[in-house]
Amino acid sequence: MNSTNKNWGVKIEGNTFKVTEYYDKATIPAFPVYFYYEVLKQDPVNTSKTIAESVKKIVYVRLERSISDGVVLDTKNHIINAVATNDNFSAAMKPFFDSMSAEELTNWKEFVKNADVKVYQVGTNADGSDKDITAQIGSMVKFYESNGTTEVTSADKYSKIATIKVDLNNNWPTDLAFDKNYYIEVKFYDAAAVNGEVKGDVLNSVKLPFTVNIPSINDIFVQQTGVFVNGVANAYMDATAGNADLALNYALKSAFNSLKAKMGTSTFQLAMDDKDANKIGGKKHSALAKFVLAATGDQQESDLITEVSSTNIDRVNIQLIDAVKNGTPQNGYKQELIVNVKNAKFVGKYAYGTSDDVDYTFKIKIMSPLYEGVVKAVGGKVEVPATSASGYEVNDSHVKGYTYNDQVYSIFCDVAGKYDWTRKELKDVEFTSLDENIFTCEAKGKTAGAADNKGNFKAGYVVVTRRIWQKLHLLR
Repeated sequence: MNSTNKNWGVKIEGNTFKVTEYYDKATIPAFPVYFYYEVLKQDPVNTSKTIAESVKKIVYVRLERSISDGVVLDTKNHIINAVATNDNFSAAMKPFFDSMSAEELTNWKEFVKNADVKVYQVGTNADGSDKDITAQIGSMVKFYESNGTTEVTSADKYSKIATIKVDLNNNWPTDLAFDKNYYIEVKFYDAAAVNGEVKGDVLNSVKLPFTVNIPSINDIFVQQTGVFVNGVANAYMDATAGNADLALNYALKSAFNSLKAKMGTSTFQLAMDDKDANKIGGKKHSALAKFVLAATGDQQESDLITEVSSTNIDRVNIQLIDAVKNGTPQNGYKQELIVNVKNAKFVGKYAYGTSDDVDYTFKIKIMSPLYEGVVKAVGGKVEVPATSASGYEVNDSHVKGYTYNDQVYSIFCDVAGKYDWTRKELKDVEFTSLDENIFTCEAKGKTAGAADNKGNFKAGYVVVTRRIWQKLHLLR
């Protein structure tokens, strides 16, 4: 044992011993250990007695080239990203290297030839042990050098590992639950694998615990500041005039902050509330509003009959049904309507609930920005000169429209050569005298004049005729 002690730094403590030194780095320690003990056996001469027999046993011990204990890195709680190329997480290996002494680290870098990766789901085997799921996601685990871009794939580069990275790329298996704990275990070997089978001794190991989840539905439907007031979306229509009574439309994406970017390739379905208990004027919400795809290019407006996705979100409108007749709001106008989001699947894969669940609900109140505003005379009044007995042209310099948030617009035709308005919510404007004993006016304003070669034109106006000299106060 003396030579062994000299070569390997063997220290004997009671019934145990420890090898504390390398004889050389190329040789793995192997030496005999002698065990001396006595065995009680039957005396062959006098079978009624037992005798003790001394035994010498030689056990040959080969030590593994173990460098240090395993290290557990801090847990990573990963939220799947809507953009596949950004769906990853990483962990620095610094705590692993810091756990080794300078000599151990030098030896590790010299000896390491392979990194064997296993991934486990904690405690889900029938016997409560950790389930090996390497076959499903092991290929997602990669190693990178300190520059963060050079992947370590060959045995001669393992000593340069600086980071463990997990590239999910929106491919996390749907059968791996989000409410479970997981970990990656990497064992470093002093020999390269042969035909995929690990060889050699384990130098040490590192463990990376992690969880995976999807964003909360509230992180996708982030209510737009200024639109939602006391939990209700105040939605002001954005519609184009047509030949029939104007429908009140509101773009769904306008109610939420960066909805298209946050949903990525996610999908969901929309449904108006259909509960009898929530009826308005005897009608279910589903009879007061519907969802349509706005016209675009050569595509006409159509009812939304498919799920909402990134390919159609820009066209999805909430539309009131028969909400305006002869310029007067009715039915669901300015009412708090309930919208339900169902069958939501993040990045088109990961369901927020079952098909019958309501994943998200919000209230919306659809209104006209013009109807909720005012029309008033500039300076509070319009004076018709006494000399204008044949009629006086009242135009945009005399009377202006103001939206609900004081945006100014013209109530007179302001599109060159047309009976039309730049505010497309306007279908028509009619004028009525409140007292024809004092003045009369045309029911319709004039069409805007044609533009000259510089683009200038005379905007529309309405002719007001004085009946009795009087200051005309144009009231809303």
